[in-house]
Amino acid sequence: MPRPDGGFVVEATPGDFRLNVAPLLNLSPRPPGPPNATVPPGLQNAYVKTIRLGEIDVLNAGIRLAGAPAGRLEVVIGTTPGSFEGSVVDGNQAAGPGMTVVLLPDIRRRTDLYKITTTDPAGRFRIDRVAPGDYRAFTWSEISDGAWHDPDFMQAQEAGGTPVHVVEGSASSTRLTVIR
Repeated sequence: MPRPDGGFVVEATPGDFRLNVAPLLNLSPRPPGPPNATVPPGLQNAYVKTIRLGEIDVLNAGIRLAGAPAGRLEVVIGTTPGSFEGSVVDGNQAAGPGMTVVLLPDIRRRTDLYKITTTDPAGRFRIDRVAPGDYRAFTWSEISDGAWHDPDFMQAQEAGGTPVHVVEGSASSTRLTVIR
């Protein structure tokens, strides 16, 4: 429930929780809805940078509530995400058009940060509005939609992934090879 000072109140019973602020990076500048409903220009590239309750990293680790928390919940919003771009080649070093490129955060439970795209006819791709952090990039010529959400499937694919570090306000670039 919002307060006049811009703060908010979250009411919850005791238990284990994951807190997620609406996936700001998935908002488009003109979301569906009433004709005058738009994302303010200052939030068009917004992402959740951190959520902390005292010393606890609530965004990545979750939170256990046994009673009223001792501190304030702090949500920090960033507005200068990075991007990830590059090219895909097959085992013969030929361009990989129409390949699926998936960017997964190192903290896999952060599914709000999963990014997916397809390469263009020259085998190039670009993913904009990526929250800064550490990821692994994967590319396949054929894959079932959403297979990257299956931990067992991804465990067998990890060696074929490429480490990627996305920096705030910068473009990370790499060349990926198709996973067979």
